[in-house]
Amino acid sequence: MEPNKILDTIQEAMVREELAVPVYTSHIKASLFWSGLDLEKQQRIIEVLEILARESEGHVFLLKRVKEIFTSKYLQKQHV
Repeated sequence: MEPNKILDTIQEAMVREELAVPVYTSHIKASLFWSGLDLEKQQRIIEVLEILARESEGHVFLLKRVKEIFTSKYLQKQHV
């Protein structure tokens, strides 16, 4: 795979991670209101979604780090 394609793939993963979790989290939270589930179950679902959102932030951080490492290695090879 070409280095630029790898960088594009990493960037795409970062964007998807940043956008996807907030979107489906907000949709699920909105749906809970109409779900008929008792409040305890709704709260538990929201807690789990918040964990997912925090972990997603960690994924974005790690993807940024991967991009930095890849870019620095790629640039070193170009100068050799």
